[in-house]
Amino acid sequence: QQEVGDGLTDDERTWSARHFTDKDSFPDCNRSWLVRQNLLAHQNGTCRPCGFFLLKEDGCRKGDDGERCHLCSLDEARVRNKTAKRYVRSMKRQAAIHVRQAAWAERKIAQW
Repeated sequence: QQEVGDGLTDDERTWSARHFTDKDSFPDCNRSWLVRQNLLAHQNGTCRPCGFFLLKEDGCRKGDDGERCHLCSLDEARVRNKTAKRYVRSMKRQAAIHVRQAAWAERKIAQW
């Protein structure tokens, strides 16, 4: 329950981010905290690009209050999307290999 510069505990910030979804009722201190968190995530490369902001004519309806990153370029978003898809495919391949190995081991045991 550590307080940062805005006087709120971590639990209060989490609760506020979940319950204040209307832009007008979202307190300024929490809005600035959320923007700072999104900026840090972007700088660390752990952000999630906002497809609405990048691809829709009217942009993202959540504005700066959303959890997705508006700082990423379209190229960055594409690279991250491809990387994520590659990762999922590799996980599926590894799972399939483990299933095949287990089936092979089961057959060998049954032959004894």
